[in-house]
Amino acid sequence: MRFPRTPVAVLLPFAVLLSLPLGCSKSSTTDPVARPGLRVTPTSQDFGTSLTQATLTLENTGAGTVEWTVSADRSWIGVSPASGSTTLGASPVTVTVNRAGQAPGTYTGTVTVTPDTGDAVAVTVSMRVVTGTSATIVFLHHSTGGVIWDGGVPA
Repeated sequence: MRFPRTPVAVLLPFAVLLSLPLGCSKSSTTDPVARPGLRVTPTSQDFGTSLTQATLTLENTGAGTVEWTVSADRSWIGVSPASGSTTLGASPVTVTVNRAGQAPGTYTGTVTVTPDTGDAVAVTVSMRVVTGTSATIVFLHHSTGGVIWDGGVPA
């Protein structure tokens, strides 16, 4: 018995997916639209002993507009602006710290950036408070090099 060379479809009690090239292809001229998203940099900021101001950058990583709010969990941390929106590019947010009235030590807090879509981003903020510095004055004898007087100077 000879079999024909032309493909023949046979109906069987189960489904078969048959794919034949037909000389055409499908092309898409539209890409899926990316939802707005928010990237925050940096994710931590150490103000050390003297810095009082730094900038966070909020960048929309998708299409459309992302609305956001910014808050701080410590009274010595300030943020400006506290809310806004970003469509294209980036939006700066100024973070400040206030050492006035703080006892010497290391302080840590969190600035939270909350977008209207996606997850909130926590930015760790730290600073150190020190009192004035002190100096020690030592008088040495000009010929012997011996110590004549050793005393401190208050801050």
